[in-house]
Amino acid sequence: MSSQTTKPTADRSSASIECEDSNAKIFKLMLNTDASANTSWTLCNNSDNIFQSSSSLDSDADYVERIFVSPNNSYRFEVHNIGEGCYKGYLRGTLMFESCGDGVHDFTLNLPR
Repeated sequence: MSSQTTKPTADRSSASIECEDSNAKIFKLMLNTDASANTSWTLCNNSDNIFQSSSSLDSDADYVERIFVSPNNSYRFEVHNIGEGCYKGYLRGTLMFESCGDGVHDFTLNLPR
């Protein structure tokens, strides 16, 4: 009989919260931390204001975040101290970035007119 170890998964979604902007879309972040501690990330808007962030994430854990973002804006995602952990960012179902290790990624949500 084999035993399996499962990593904890945290889904701290804002998608269950009502959004006041009817044009808002969901940015989905999937993040896997490694054995190192103190992983943190920030999502800033085009004015460099922190839109949403998280710090001191558990080591060796999977996280899923769903964040409402407004259209026709630019965003910057930064992750720090993730070690060998990996992450993916999706916008409107499209993969915007995927990487392992610390990184900075810029993306824009433009809606067709």
